[in-house]
Amino acid sequence: MDGAGGFLPPAVVTNLPPSIVVLNDYTGASWQIAVSSLGVLSTQPFLIKNCGILKILMAAANSTYWYVSVGATGLLVVSPATNVTPDPTLGTLYPKSVGYPQFTQPGGPGTQTFPAQQSGGSGMTWIDGIPNEIGQGLFTAACGHWFNSWDIVSCTVAGVPAALILCPVCHIIQQVVIPYSLIQDPIASPIIFG
Repeated sequence: MDGAGGFLPPAVVTNLPPSIVVLNDYTGASWQIAVSSLGVLSTQPFLIKNCGILKILMAAANSTYWYVSVGATGLLVVSPATNVTPDPTLGTLYPKSVGYPQFTQPGGPGTQTFPAQQSGGSGMTWIDGIPNEIGQGLFTAACGHWFNSWDIVSCTVAGVPAALILCPVCHIIQQVVIPYSLIQDPIASPIIFG
């Protein structure tokens, strides 16, 4: 049972798209949406009330977002979705709320970010009379920065609570952990435990 008294089927993890989707209308009635082998979309009443979701977020080819919902008569309704943030992408910069400088990633996802730290041998060096450690840190992220601890941020990915493991220097997304609760598991997320 879900929090609204509806029945939730057991979760099945698969790489295949669903054969049906169940949506609720604003009255609580559930509607089964399916696509035939000829590509024809159909809706029909579903026997169990309040067992679906209210709307599905979809992205169009031109990067606009739309909600698909069902009306009380079973007709599909498409409406623009505003203030939608796309899911974070592995290897890209996650927006920092504080900190300077602002980093760039001219090579695209999974490449070095700039400004970069100096690289080279480990040990203490002197730059303009100031001691500077080069290459010292427990971790090195895909961006090339080295540091002693990761930043962990919570967000949603495809509507599911998730944890992002970020470089604390530039905030490149090093790993996405779904669901968020796996962040506490040293086997599922060993990267943060060293």
